[in-house]
Amino acid sequence: MRGDNIAIPASGTVLPEEQQSAAMPTSAPTSNLEKNTEAAQSPGSIVWWGLLLVLYLGWDYLQNNSKLGEGLEPSNIRANVHNIIIITLAAVIGINGLNVLFTKLAALKIPGVSKAAGTMLPMVSL
Repeated sequence: MRGDNIAIPASGTVLPEEQQSAAMPTSAPTSNLEKNTEAAQSPGSIVWWGLLLVLYLGWDYLQNNSKLGEGLEPSNIRANVHNIIIITLAAVIGINGLNVLFTKLAALKIPGVSKAAGTMLPMVSL
């Protein structure tokens, strides 16, 4: 029937259900989302975020040459969070926008332009 998932080997015989799962290869993650989800579930991934936070606070302390408590004042935190959000949005929109632009330019088959866009496309592919 149409839509049934039955593994039919090259010999043309239908395999029993127990052997179908063994006959079909397991699929590896195909999208970036699946790869990133698997990476995030690894045991040490949260350690990197903690390390980045410690490095950020250490750099803030060294840069301002002040006490750590002063660097954590609400006005400073608000400005830092605002900057992080703005920079993140700019990066996400910029990278995705360039990805779409380079993909479209590469698909247009314009001599020179398409080749240059195709060359630059891996730079913004996530």
